[in-house]
Amino acid sequence: MLIADLLLAACGSSAPQATSESQPDTSPASGENLQLDPANVTGNESRTAAGYLYEGLVRMQDGNPIGTLAESFTVSDDGLDYIFNLRSGVTFHDGSAFNADAVILNFNRWFDPNDANRGSGEFAVWNTNIGGFKGEVLEDGKPKSQYDGIEKVNDLSVLVHFEYPGS
Repeated sequence: MLIADLLLAACGSSAPQATSESQPDTSPASGENLQLDPANVTGNESRTAAGYLYEGLVRMQDGNPIGTLAESFTVSDDGLDYIFNLRSGVTFHDGSAFNADAVILNFNRWFDPNDANRGSGEFAVWNTNIGGFKGEVLEDGKPKSQYDGIEKVNDLSVLVHFEYPGS
């Protein structure tokens, strides 16, 4: 499910520190820029690190999406609307609450190249899975992006809209 790759929110974990001088080389592979922003991971090392540090709304289990930071989710019959009911009591490493506003902030920064929270990076995962960014259009003038927007239902629920169903 494409949403599993997209929304990654911090629920930090700690990894053991290497202490032996005989540790294997863990530097990024040739040409890979090691990223800790999960929206910008491109290489195996970055994906592995992000997997230890971040959790998404959903994840795949036995070929089916299951909720993680989303306690539950529903998909409309036409596949254009996804409602995510978020887990309560989750906080980021700085103590701020994980809620609908945090989800919306992330979707907006991924989608909109001009969003103040975007930072640097190409957001390749978004582009690959969703097909484009805000303002990009196809030759026929239709939006390039499958994504159509997000809205807050309440503090612990969001509604994600799509232009057309995912593959």
